[in-house]
Order: sequence, then structure tokens, then C-alpha cells
Amino acid sequence: MSAKATKNNTNTLSIIYLLFFALFPIVRYPALKIDLGLLPRQLLLTSLVAVITLFVFNTILKKKGILKSTFFKLKPIWFFGAFALVTVSSYFTAISVVESYITISKMGILFAFFALTTYLFITEKLDLNTILKGLVVFAFISSGQAALKIVEALGKGEFWDDVYIVNGLYYHKNLLSSILMLGLPFMYLAQKNLSKLWQTIAVVTLIISLIDILLLRTRGVLLALVVASTVTAVAYYLTRNKEKNAVSNNKKLLFAIAGTIAIGLAVVVTRPGQVSNIGDPETINNRFYFWQTSVEMFKENPVFGVGGNNWKIHFPKYGLEEMNYSVANGVTQLQRPHNDYLWVLAEFGIVGFVLYLAFFISMLLYLFKLLKHGDKAKHPYYLVLLFGIISYMSFAFGDFPMERIGHQVLLFLLFALVLKDYYELKITKEEKTKALHPATLALVIVPVLFSFIVGSNRLQGEKNVTAVMDANKKRDAVKIVTASDKTINPYYNMDYTGIPLYYYRGKGYLFQANTRNGVNQALLAKAKEDLLTAIELNPNNIIVLNQLANFYKLNNQIDKSLEIYDQALQISPHYTQGLLDVAEIHLRQKNYTKAYNSIANVDPRDIINPKMQGLIPPIMQGYLKENPAEAAKVNSDPRKANYYSYAYRILSNSK
Repeated sequence: MSAKATKNNTNTLSIIYLLFFALFPIVRYPALKIDLGLLPRQLLLTSLVAVITLFVFNTILKKKGILKSTFFKLKPIWFFGAFALVTVSSYFTAISVVESYITISKMGILFAFFALTTYLFITEKLDLNTILKGLVVFAFISSGQAALKIVEALGKGEFWDDVYIVNGLYYHKNLLSSILMLGLPFMYLAQKNLSKLWQTIAVVTLIISLIDILLLRTRGVLLALVVASTVTAVAYYLTRNKEKNAVSNNKKLLFAIAGTIAIGLAVVVTRPGQVSNIGDPETINNRFYFWQTSVEMFKENPVFGVGGNNWKIHFPKYGLEEMNYSVANGVTQLQRPHNDYLWVLAEFGIVGFVLYLAFFISMLLYLFKLLKHGDKAKHPYYLVLLFGIISYMSFAFGDFPMERIGHQVLLFLLFALVLKDYYELKITKEEKTKALHPATLALVIVPVLFSFIVGSNRLQGEKNVTAVMDANKKRDAVKIVTASDKTINPYYNMDYTGIPLYYYRGKGYLFQANTRNGVNQALLAKAKEDLLTAIELNPNNIIVLNQLANFYKLNNQIDKSLEIYDQALQISPHYTQGLLDVAEIHLRQKNYTKAYNSIANVDPRDIINPKMQGLIPPIMQGYLKENPAEAAKVNSDPRKANYYSYAYRILSNSK
């Protein structure tokens, strides 16, 4: 191949990467109800990988011989490839196999991106400086839009009271803050390597990003910056070149590291009340509970875990009693443990965990070897890569960047840059000439196809699920059923909270089954079938369990109904709807003490619940007849009685 042709190919591919990063922040799909960017960005990444694959395949057809077998001597490629393969075990281990498809497809397409990007850097088909321009645009759009939102919130006087109103283009302010953090190393490289105009834009973007990060005051990001800065400083000290010129060249970097540590510590120490949840005992306790349950999941499924994206299905069975009101009542459905390492351990067992950890460790070892034995002129460059990688790894201890395509792409780009230089350092010229069989491309073609299929089907499902949710709110039984039929597909059968769509459709059939002429048995049978399917897909969801219990109650199977209600209440003893439904049954059976015991477990704030207010008088009338001592307290001095006796007196007096 001529030098001119090689340069043209390099320019073309690098511009494609530039466009990918420039478009990434603005790729969103407004028709989605919750996360507008996650699936569209996975499909954008899949498109990028597809284009790269076509380029490599075309090169093979023309026998230009760019593939070299020594590429697979890079251990991190093997480790992550093996980890991506382990996620496929979810097909056999997951309760909801359909939910695991998105994790399998995500890890597969990330492996393809990582492997191809690394290879193209090694074979000099990519120009880093061109890609850096795309990353500058990426960070400028992300930080600039966030800054505008912060200014708007400050103008309305809302920002300091509720920082979460600023989420930029990334769904949640913590994810916004962390994506800006991962962009910092690239902005540093851009201001060192690009033309003056791009250097200026990079510096401005770097400053805006840092201001955004400090104002967003995300604990995990601030701590990650401090940890990364400290580790980088230690690495510099251990691997530094003691020549005067080398020390001088690293001064700016050292000042940047010291400044980051100082600013981060200043914010944490001097204004702890303004840092998101920095000392919130409820948040800290919840995180520890998430982590504890993740370990319990692992103990019960030690080899291959519970399956991708199935943590959320298993979590409730360990109990919601200690959770806040929203979680205990099924309003909020927890999705992940806020620790990527424990998430991997729980969902993919010891096999997946060891491979995932080996991937990071091997990459750090490679980077340390570059710091010790690589080109001394590139020492600051390697430190910047280290800073970015440690930032990510630190943040992943308390959050979930593994879920986010943007975070992963930036991380794997850092990894690809490490492997490029390690390859040049460690692989001999003789080894580099060994050809690789073209069939190896199947390793990336399969993930591309699967990601397109899963991503497009789930995107369609998430678009249509809005109609299901709206119909459910309006209790429009016919529309619930028709919208659910349109939404369910082989790759999407749960809403974004983890509630199976069969629950909604079963609920719709149940509503329709109650007619003026009695119960429609055919619709009732459909309702039962769907609700049982929903239970199979998510057996620990209290809302789904409660609806199945309602079905049995409607069908006059009271004992079965109470059994299912009890399952829900064992998971969440203060689940208001379940307690009221049980109390209603006991009231009809004139078991007043049992009915009272049910409402006595309801959270006191639900005294305003209309159903609660309707149940308290008749239950308490019967209960007080059965318990004269309590009745005496109420009659003599209600303030000495229990809360619900007092509430009964108030409600009675108000009627």
C-alpha cells in the first residue's frame, strides 16, 4: 500500500471517530420516557463498530495484510473478551433472560470497539490528534450545556436546594459529573498536542468542566479525583526521570495534580453540607446494605452469578424493611448496587469477577511497565492515562459507570492508547509480521449484529411503554392491553423499573373481567396467565405479588390471596397497599385484631390514604370491643392510646 493511500485511510477513519465523539452527547431519543440517551448511544457505538469492521474486512479482501496474530498477545484483550463471553452464561442462569440480553449485547459491542480501536492504533490507521478534536467537541458540548443549566437553576434560586435538577445530557447529575471527570485527561492531551485554536478551546472546556464538577458536588467524583491525583503523584515519584529537563517538563502536570487534590479536599472539608450526601447516614447505610445483599447473591450463585441485569430481580428478596418509604412501597425499584465490582460479582459470579478484575490489573501492570521502561519523553502522557483510568476505577466503587456507554467508550479509548504503546515496547519486529486468520473478524461481527437486534428492539419497546404507563395511570383497561401487546417483543418485556409488562396486561384483563353482568371467565383466565408469567419473570416484586393476590381475592380464593399477600409483606413489612388489602379481608371476616395488626404496620404518614381512612373506623370499633383495656385508654385520654386508636378518635370526631 502506498504512503498516500495509508494516509487517506488514516484520515478517513480518524474523522469517523471524530464525528462519533462530536455527535455522542446530542444523540438522544425524545420519545423515550426516562433515559433518552442510553440505548440511542449504544446503537451509535454499534454503527461506529460496524463501519470499522467493514473497513477491516475490505482490507482483508484486498490482501493488504494489516492483521497480525501478535495482537492477541495483549492479555487485556483476552481477559475482557473472556468476560464478555461469560456474560452469555446469563442465558442459563438468569430469571429473566430477556433482561440479560442488553448486558450481553453491551459487553459484546464494547469488546468489539476495544479490540478494533486498539488494533487500528497499533497499525497506525488512527490519528490521535484528530480524535482528540472530536473529544474536545464532546466535552465542550457536555460541560457547556451543563453550565447553562446550572446558571439557569442559580437564577431561579433552586440550585443549592436541589442540585439534582441539573443532569445535563446524561440523565443524572452524578453521571454528568463523572463523564466530565473522564473527559479531563483528553482535554489535557488536547491542550498539549493540538493547534493553538484547539488548545484554547480545550483549556476553556477543561476550566468549565472543573467548575461544573465542583458545583455539582458529587461525592463519588470528588473522591475519585483525589484518589486518582494521589495515585498519579505516587506513580510519578516512583517512576520519575531524575534528569533536570525531565523534571521540568513534568512541572505543569504536577501543579495540575496538586491543584486537583487541593480543590477537591477544600470542597469536601470546608463545605461538607453542600456536597451531595457526603455525610448522609441514610445514603451510606443504604449503600452498605446494597453491597451486603450483593455478597449474599454471590454466595447463593457463586460460579456464574444471577445473570446480567438480574440484580434488580433478586434484590428485594433480601428484605426492604430497612429501605426508605419509596422503596418499601414499590414506588422506587432499585436497579443496581452502586458498586460495579460487586455488581459483576453478583451477576457473573467468581468466574466473571476474576476476569473483570484481571482485565483492570493487567492494564495497570502494562501502564506501570510503560512508566518504568517506556519512552521517557512520554512519561507525562502515561501519567495522564493513569489518572483517567484510576478516576474511573475509583468512581466505580460507589456508582455504576459500567452501565453507561459514554463512560465505557472513554475508558476503553484510554485502554487502547495504553496497549498501543505497550505493543510497540514489548512485541518484537519478527512477531509483528505473523498474519492473523480473517475468520477472527467473527469476534466482532457477531456482537455488532446482536447489539443492533437487541438495541433496536429495546428502543422500540421503551418508546411504546410510555403508552402502557399512561393507560395504567388512567386505569384504561382496554388501552393497557392494546399498548402492552404493541410493546412486548422478544427482547423487551419489562418496563424501566423492572416490572414485567405482563403485569400491566394482566391488570388490564382483570379490570375488563369485572362487568355489570358478572365476571368474564375468559378474561379472568387471561389475567391469571399474564400475572403468573409476571411472577415468573420477577418473583420478588411486591407490586406484582400484590396484584396476583388481588386476582385470587377477586376469584374468591381468599386463603390463596392471603398467602400471596404474605409473600409481599415478608419482603416489605411496611408495604402500605398490601397491608390495607390484608386488613380489608380480615375486616370482612370480622377478624378485627388481625385487621388492626395490619393497619398498625402501615407507615404513619399514610394516615391520609383514603382507603386507610375508610378502614380505620370499622376496624377500630371491632378491635376496641375485643380489647376493653385499649378502649378504656381511648375513652379516658386518647393521647395515652396507640397512634391508630388516637387516629380513630380524631376521625370519628370529624364525621
